[in-house]
Amino acid sequence: MDDMATDEDDDQLRVGNPERERAIALLNDALGDGYLDLTEFEERASVVYAARTRGELRAVLAHLPGSERLLPTRQVSSDPVTNPAAALELDASWTTVSRKGSWQVPPRLLVTGSMGTVDLDFSRAQFSQGEVDIDLQVSASTVKVKLGADQSFVAGDVVCGSWCSVKDKTGPPSISTGPVVRLRGSLSGWSTAVVKRV
Repeated sequence: MDDMATDEDDDQLRVGNPERERAIALLNDALGDGYLDLTEFEERASVVYAARTRGELRAVLAHLPGSERLLPTRQVSSDPVTNPAAALELDASWTTVSRKGSWQVPPRLLVTGSMGTVDLDFSRAQFSQGEVDIDLQVSASTVKVKLGADQSFVAGDVVCGSWCSVKDKTGPPSISTGPVVRLRGSLSGWSTAVVKRV
């Protein structure tokens, strides 16, 4: 996407089932947390299913907590070497996405999707920096993170919607000078993130 694109241009982009499902998950969270009553939830949900553009989805979620999680921000460049802030994007919509073995870990991962599974095994991975930020924007999904003996885990900035959780089963690393894996972003619609050491 051109870095000079305006919000109005972005509002005209078409949406598909992954975006609609993420919007429904956010509405479910708002209903469960008491921000919407059942009638308003049903009205907004019918608009979501009929939505064709990002602008229409944004309007449905206006004035609700968590609405900023609807559409993750995309970076101009997807190459972490030329743009250190760029993220490797993994879309787990209705599928399983995995990274394992001796793979190159960029400074940031953006994980999106609905009804999917993400399996990230860092135990033998090669880190380009001493840490990685995993930005989650998932709904009704399972995220599995596996750490090596010397890797540390931090989950300070994860927003969990109704019926969502982050399960830390890591324990302390054997060496505290290894890479840091940091989880942040949001889980909605019965999503779970499980972090363990292999």
